[in-house]
Amino acid sequence: MKIKTKKKIIAIELVILFLISILTVLLNLDKLKNLFQKNIIIVSEEEISKQKEDNISEKITDLIQQLDEKMLLNYLKKIISFGPHPTQRKFLGKIFDLPIEKLRRYLVDELKSMDLKVITQSWAQKSTLKNLRVPKWFFGWFEGKNIEATLYGTDITSDEIYIITAHYDSWPRSPGANDDGSGVATILSIAKIMSKYSFNHSVCFLLVDGEEQGLLGSYAYSKDCNKKNKNIVAVVNIEDFGFAETEEGRRKIHSIENEGSCWITKDMSDNCKQYSDHINLEVVPQRKTEGFFADYKNFWNFGYDSVCCYEYEWDYHRHSPDDTLETINVPYLKMGARLLLATFAEWAWDIKSD
Repeated sequence: MKIKTKKKIIAIELVILFLISILTVLLNLDKLKNLFQKNIIIVSEEEISKQKEDNISEKITDLIQQLDEKMLLNYLKKIISFGPHPTQRKFLGKIFDLPIEKLRRYLVDELKSMDLKVITQSWAQKSTLKNLRVPKWFFGWFEGKNIEATLYGTDITSDEIYIITAHYDSWPRSPGANDDGSGVATILSIAKIMSKYSFNHSVCFLLVDGEEQGLLGSYAYSKDCNKKNKNIVAVVNIEDFGFAETEEGRRKIHSIENEGSCWITKDMSDNCKQYSDHINLEVVPQRKTEGFFADYKNFWNFGYDSVCCYEYEWDYHRHSPDDTLETINVPYLKMGARLLLATFAEWAWDIKSD
């Protein structure tokens, strides 16, 4: 009897302990639930953030690999097939079907085929001593059209715009393969690839006219943007982008910047490191701009952050009939184009805030 009684007491104690344990758990269930959920949320947010960043990096890598030498060469060959295509003097375009007009129609049609929103901005302006940097016979009235192709962002709360620009007019008597066919071919290639994707913010692919007469087209465009108070976050101007002779020249690229736009240069430098397997370049910042004129200056003058990307070595074929396809270092051009593709994709996807 004593043994059975002892067993019963032990059994009762165990039951009581079990019930106390259950009661304790029930009383603290809310606390345990909150703690569990809190831990889950913390881990989940970190994982989601990392997954998004990794996912975008993978997408950018995929974009970079799509931009190859064949794509750039096809566009370059088409651009120079029109021959020299200088900006037209006023009214001549209404009389003759000039090469610049033929090239413009091709560029508009090509950008429209990418399902981008394409508009043209007409301008007419006089070259004067103030903006003239070319021979005296460039005095007078010129007219042209800027081509704006926009890939709109999907974030309806964002009015951010990122612009990549080059000029599509050439120096008289020059086919303009490097100046600035290299820039135009780069933009067409980047637009073709990016148009297949959706981005948070808007990207504008801008081809301007009248650069050789004193940055006339970009002046009209940047002035209009300023008047409309557009939220242009960054502008990258491509100028003479495909010439490289030495080993050093093939590994470096200039970025003309000012104090306000040095962050753009830094982002490009970071992307060279981030995607070094596909972009073998070093971005060299440059602040001294005396003697170098390009469309980025008009964006500076109207208060926008802008840099100018151009080759590390000076192209001695520029502004001559020798500026042909044979002077282009296509692998070098591909590296520069890939760098800008990665940079604009990162900005438009907003990788840093995702």
